[in-house]
Amino acid sequence: MRKRAWWSGFASGVVVTGLLVLASDRVVLQAEATGRASFDRDAFHQALDAVRPHDAPPTETWLSLETLVDLGRLAQRPTVLRPLLVPREEAIARIEAMGLRRQEDEVFDVWVPERVFPYEVVLLEGDVAAFIPASEPGTGLSPLAAARDMPPSDVETQLGALLAALDDGRFEAARFDPVDAFFRDNLRLYDGVVANSYLAWRDYELWDAYYRVWVAALQVGTYLNGAQLMRHLESGDRAVLERSRQPPFTSLLGTAVEPCRRMVDDADAWMQRFGRGEITAASAAAGVREVLHRVDFCPSYWRLPDPQVRTTPPYTMLEMVRAYLWYHRHASPEIRELLVGFGPLAGVRHTWRSLRDDGHRSLWRSGSLLRDAVVAWNRDWQRP
Repeated sequence: MRKRAWWSGFASGVVVTGLLVLASDRVVLQAEATGRASFDRDAFHQALDAVRPHDAPPTETWLSLETLVDLGRLAQRPTVLRPLLVPREEAIARIEAMGLRRQEDEVFDVWVPERVFPYEVVLLEGDVAAFIPASEPGTGLSPLAAARDMPPSDVETQLGALLAALDDGRFEAARFDPVDAFFRDNLRLYDGVVANSYLAWRDYELWDAYYRVWVAALQVGTYLNGAQLMRHLESGDRAVLERSRQPPFTSLLGTAVEPCRRMVDDADAWMQRFGRGEITAASAAAGVREVLHRVDFCPSYWRLPDPQVRTTPPYTMLEMVRAYLWYHRHASPEIRELLVGFGPLAGVRHTWRSLRDDGHRSLWRSGSLLRDAVVAWNRDWQRP
């Protein structure tokens, strides 16, 4: 099948118009006359530099900074097409030096990663390199799992705009500008988080320190939206849920909460200094841990800055009660209201109701399975 296609980096679909090639369950775009698309804060080049040998020339000497196409909305990571600045053979040598292995393919020359680089590389006609997200890259290596950290309002934002357009039949692009702005702002922020993660992989202690920044921010984002749900269950007021479409509930990882955003920005400053070669990995790790020392919106018994503590406490019922009490006793009034601003009985009632309903569903499933098994057995037994 051959058609021509153009992908917009923040569009909600793929417009098919001419040369689209499918091979080995892989869909890539041959960049012939494609549109331009923006790619906010180049985490992609940070990823390339993270796997580039230290004695190799900079990436921008063989791969153009110009993006022909990028796709950032429909996948967790973007597909990036960039022109080559050197002959094809030299580009292949650079690619293989980064730890990518050539793989046989019916149509394309494909290189697959053997290290942490989460892209397959395909060399296309016209001296263009396509960087296509590998299957489930970064599994277990958070904070690369960006999609799950988006606030719940991302679904409401898209669905609300779509339902409104279906109601009146108006689908002009300007109507979806708020949706694009929502994703641009959040993806711009997460580009920085992911870029710093690639940088941190150069040194274990630096990764260990920066990972904790993500953990602390994830705590805020999780509790922020969880508390909003509890307030709704407590009051029964639908308007409480409607406020989830407004700040601070619309920002990635709770970063619309000022202390949390300050932590992320301060840690980013240390990582950027390391990325520019101004400080060593050890100095950057120490700087990030100093940022963690100032965190006052996560339980102090987590001991976030302590490298000897390797994990947070498990999210059991007792630990959640412990965290609830800590926030009420030690957090500032603003943080307390945002993260645990609901009565204790609301949580107890909701948990008990969930356990009860789950038990009923489990009994129903078991009964249905037994019924179906008996019916099937009788049917088979009665057949001649």
